Amino acid sequence: MNKKEDYYKILGIDKSANEKEIKKAYRKLAMEHHPDRSSSKESEAKMREINEAYEVLSNPEKKAIYDKYGHEAANNPGFNGFNAGSAGFGNFGGFSNFGGFDSIFEEFFGGSRSHSKQNSNYPYPGESYSTQVKISFLDSVHGRVISQKLDKYKDCESCNGTGARSKSDIKTCSTCNGRGSVEKLVNSLFGKIKQSVTCSTCNGLGQEITHKCPSCKGAKKIKESISQKISIPAGVISGQEVLLRGFGGPGFNGGPNGDLYIRVYVTEHPYYQRINDDIYVDFPISIVNLILEKPVVVPTPYGDEKIKIKSTFKNDQIITFKGKGFKRKNRVGDLKIRLKFEIPNFSSKVKKNLESLLSETNDSINEDFVKKVNSIK
Repeated sequence: MNKKEDYYKILGIDKSANEKEIKKAYRKLAMEHHPDRSSSKESEAKMREINEAYEVLSNPEKKAIYDKYGHEAANNPGFNGFNAGSAGFGNFGGFSNFGGFDSIFEEFFGGSRSHSKQNSNYPYPGESYSTQVKISFLDSVHGRVISQKLDKYKDCESCNGTGARSKSDIKTCSTCNGRGSVEKLVNSLFGKIKQSVTCSTCNGLGQEITHKCPSCKGAKKIKESISQKISIPAGVISGQEVLLRGFGGPGFNGGPNGDLYIRVYVTEHPYYQRINDDIYVDFPISIVNLILEKPVVVPTPYGDEKIKIKSTFKNDQIITFKGKGFKRKNRVGDLKIRLKFEIPNFSSKVKKNLESLLSETNDSINEDFVKKVNSIK
């Protein structure tokens, strides 16, 4: 018998995946391989693998046992960690699983000996949807609540989610006699064998509806438009997703609705730039303010601030405003202004006065620099 495939590989996730990532991967695969959605012959077998993997990895205790001891230990209810790999002479723990005899039946005959119904009539979550929204840079700093009309599926109130006009309109499926599956002959390595497949008449539900509910037309759920508040958290990063549970597609066989993933895109600001949780801005300073050491006003996302300019400041020097950046749960960023010295447009009269004044200044900056460069051999 072939060795079982790794559960993490089945779900397409890493061992470091958290509970949310495991659930998301399961939902995606369940939608893809659900027998009601896929006509592939391998869908039912694949769905059993997916369910088995999810049952173990979604349970913290079973997951821990699986990570340490493997498939048989994780699927053995009596496993306690001390009988792994032992011959089981004391309590026969080592013989609790002889390779999964039921799984052999499932592999070749389409179902376990102890289960007559197929996985197709199990409840499955609905498909998850995705959309996107654009917000301004300042909205990403402070957060924003958006009111939006959204569609949401709920059980039809007329039929209480049965899809039938009345209870008497729900009959046992005449094709499968309520089993949800039928047997058909298929060719295999052993010749012709019987294999259980999902009943196409009832889609694995085991029931037929003679007269559908006039409100939902047998769909069991109806779509309503509701006004929903969407909270965009402060500090949101462009491309980050916000989750709205229950706003996806309708569930199957009584399963929950899927979810809605809203990807948030932040528009660029003409002056502010985000680096991690800090905000950078190039701040123009007049040389007049620099020379006279006059105070200037600095605009921040949280309001204007005043600082006093010192004549010792350098061009491209960075001044930090603590706590004026992005504020998230575990970190508060800063606002960092990068000084950019600029010469204002002087009037002709001022220029003449400056020329007269500056001509008396002993300015040797250029000469000193030339000497320093030329002195290096």
